[in-house]
Parts: sequence; C-alpha cells; structure tokens
Amino acid sequence: MKQLLSTTALAIFLITGSFAQSTFERTYNYGMGTSVCLLPNDEFITSTNYPMYGIAKMDANGNVLSFNSILNSTINNLRRTNDGNLIYTGMNIGAGTAVVSKTDLNGNSIWTKSFEADGFSAYTAGIIAQNDNTYLFNMSSNGGTTSSPYEIFKLDDFGNEIWRNFPGDGYASSHSLMNTSSLVIDAYTTSIADEFGIITLAGIDNNSGITQWTKTFYDPSLLIDNTYPGYSLAANGACLSSTNNIYMVGSKSLMTEPLVGTPYQFIMKTDDIGNVIWSRTYSEGSFNQIVETTDGCFVVIGKSATSTGILILKLDANGDSLWSNTFSAFSTSTGMDFHETSDQGFIISGFAYEDANGQYYTYVIKTDSQGNVGNVSTVISKANTIFKNATLSPTILHERSTITLPAETLTLGNTATIIDVTGRVLRQFQITSENTTIERGTLASGTYSLLITNKQGSNVNFKFIVE
Repeated sequence: MKQLLSTTALAIFLITGSFAQSTFERTYNYGMGTSVCLLPNDEFITSTNYPMYGIAKMDANGNVLSFNSILNSTINNLRRTNDGNLIYTGMNIGAGTAVVSKTDLNGNSIWTKSFEADGFSAYTAGIIAQNDNTYLFNMSSNGGTTSSPYEIFKLDDFGNEIWRNFPGDGYASSHSLMNTSSLVIDAYTTSIADEFGIITLAGIDNNSGITQWTKTFYDPSLLIDNTYPGYSLAANGACLSSTNNIYMVGSKSLMTEPLVGTPYQFIMKTDDIGNVIWSRTYSEGSFNQIVETTDGCFVVIGKSATSTGILILKLDANGDSLWSNTFSAFSTSTGMDFHETSDQGFIISGFAYEDANGQYYTYVIKTDSQGNVGNVSTVISKANTIFKNATLSPTILHERSTITLPAETLTLGNTATIIDVTGRVLRQFQITSENTTIERGTLASGTYSLLITNKQGSNVNFKFIVE
C-alpha cells in the first residue's frame, strides 16, 4: 500500500506539471488555428479562422479562459503590441479589403483600418509590432491590372499609413516579414507565366520606405543562376538571426518530365543583403515557418511528407537536423504558427481536419525542448535513462494509442499504470512487447497519467488526454 501511494503521488505530481510547464495536445471546436501569442504566467492566445473567427485566451495547460468572436473578418496573423495589446491582419469577408486591427487582450476593438489593392480582393499576411509602436505588414491581391500586386506598409500606433512600398508582383507569406531598426526585409513569391515560381528578397529602408536592394532566387541548390533550371520556388517563411543572417524556408517543385510537381523543401541561409551562404534540400512535406531558438539553433514547423501530421524539426546553424517529431492524431493537420516558451519548449497553433465528421479544429500543441508531448519523466534512479526512447502516440486518445518501448527494456518487468487526476488507479498491466495498444474503453474525457516502471526502479511518465 505504501508503494502504491508513492506511485500515485508521483503521478499526480507529473500530471499537474510541477517540474516544468505542462506538455499537451488539445483540440477546440473553433475552426482553423492561425496564430499564437505568448502571455505572462505562461498563458497564451490563439486566433481562429473558418468556421469560427475569433481570439481564444488559454492558460498554461490549454484550458480556455475566454473566446471573443471577431465579426466579418478573417485573422491571418496575430501579435502582441508593446503596450500589452494585440494587433492582427486579416481580410474583410465579403468586402474583399485587407484589414489591420488593434484590440485588447480580450479581442475588444481599439481601432480597425481597411486597405484596398489593385486586384479583385486584397488580403494581408504577416505583421510586426516594432519597438517604436509602429507596425509593418505585407499585403497581396489575387489579381488586377498589374497581375498580383504585392505591397508592404508601415503604420503609426493609430493605424495611419506612414509609407507603403510596392516591390513588385507576388504573394505574401505570414512569416516572411523581418525587421531591424533601420531595415525592413521580406521574401515574396512571384508566379512567372502562371506556372513557374521565383523568390524575391527585398530590403527596404525602415524610415523612408524606399527599396535599398533586391535579390532574385531561381533555384537555391544552384546558388542563384538567373536561368530557369527546372524548379518552381515558393517562399513560406524567414527569420533574421542574432548574427544578422537570413534563414528562409520554402518549397521547390520539380517542373521537368517525368517528375513534374514533385515537391522538396529547402532552407537557405544568406547574409544581411541576400547573398547566399548555403542552401539545403529536404524531403519533408512542407515548411511553413522558421525561428531562431535561445541556444542559437533553428526550429521549423509545417506538414510531414510521410504522414498527414504536423511536423516540428530542429536544426543547427548549418542546417543539419538535430531532431524531428510528427503529430498525426488526425487525418489532416498543419502547423501554422509557433513560439519558443520560457522553459525552452514550443507552443504550436494550427488546424486539424477529421474526415469522419468533416470538421476543422483548432489544434494547439505544447512540447518540451525536444519537441515531445507527454514524455515527461522524473529521474528516481540512475537507471531511468533506459526509457529515454519510450513513446506514447498519439497523446490525444480518441480510440486507441500505442506504447512503444525499446527492445532492451522488455526483460526488466515493465508495469504500466493509468491514473486519473485524483490519483485513482484505473488500469494496471504488464508490458511484454515493443508495441502495446491502449484502448479507450471506459476512460472518460479528461487528463491522465500513464506511469511505466520496471523492477530496477526506472520509470517514465506520459500525460495524455482522452477526448
């Protein structure tokens, strides 16, 4: 009995996340998650699009504190302002004009501005809140008298236009806009002859809005050759590193027979004026965003090539992969925005689509520093590292999940215990194979701990959610 109480107490401790911020996968019936912003006390805000447009505020465990609907506007990109409010970009539904709106943390409007473009309709993509309380955003239209005009705007703190720049025709990305105190940098994609994509990187004076330089990219693997090499390129995201280098992610599709349309993903590093230092090609599905982490490495999110899941990938400064993880609890899911959290983990916002009921969900994932969810272990003996490669997937349990243990652990007498948040033991069973299935069965919706121990005293604990 004493041992059971000790195990139960340990499980409660792990479920409540007392050692660090909790990790989780959560879905919400709001629609497609587009952006996420960090708040004090490890709370966060995520914006949602179709079928429900709004701003959801959540605590550190993903529990909803409030949801404020936004009327007649999409939300493409949401960021914190220096005065503690929010600013987002979107498009007026029906009117076809671009929108920039500043709100308080509950989504109540402070001001809203609309912008028109030389096209059938205009849409905004990314936005940056600068230290001087000005704002930068990029905007495109879906066709007009000048093809697909692409513009960058600077606004004052009341939403009034300071300048606008027209680098050329192209398509905006939510995560390609970068800035310093003196320069605005953006990567945009231009369609050539309605078929071949090229990328332009533009540097614009932050004060005057005058273009300082541009670089055009046809195929990063050839380190910029102004001849068509057989690839169509698209820029999806970019970041300016602490060393003032630019890291860009995007896709390159082979356009020559017999492999027309075969996609690859690339990461390209340039100096601060767009001269290529190196580029790398990957076979992963799609790269949507890249950010620099506090340890000088880089993390990318997107969509996995080998499944329908959300991909998170960490790279060193040379583009070499350090680790990757895929979240594939749904038939279709994509990561749209993410940030590094105070515990060096990551908060991801995206969407999931379930074919069975034809519904879009807001999909929020909080990982640890290695991109894992639920793999929260407590070292109670030096032998605990034997479970370092153990996994539970998915950690959102709809029908079933699978425990995977390293082969070398199977002779050590592994016992699995499922415990609810009150410390009540619900199931206990032996694990004798590398892959063991957990059926939902009678488990009610809620948060649980799966504690695995062996005869040597090693343990690993997984937090999982039943929905």
